[in-house]
Amino acid sequence: MPMYYVTAYSKAGETLLNETLEAADDQEAAQKGEQRLKDEGLENLPSRVVRSSAGMVHFHP
Repeated sequence: MPMYYVTAYSKAGETLLNETLEAADDQEAAQKGEQRLKDEGLENLPSRVVRSSAGMVHFHP
């Protein structure tokens, strides 16, 4: 399964979450990443989910 990274930042640019996750495809990775952000209460902060092989699958400014 491909590896993805989910990262969330404070408004000041501090990294609040930086974890890896496995998903079958980009859509599943985006869903899992967004759920992880919600679980941590970070869904409204700047965040992204990216493929380990490069490429963004989710971005929240």
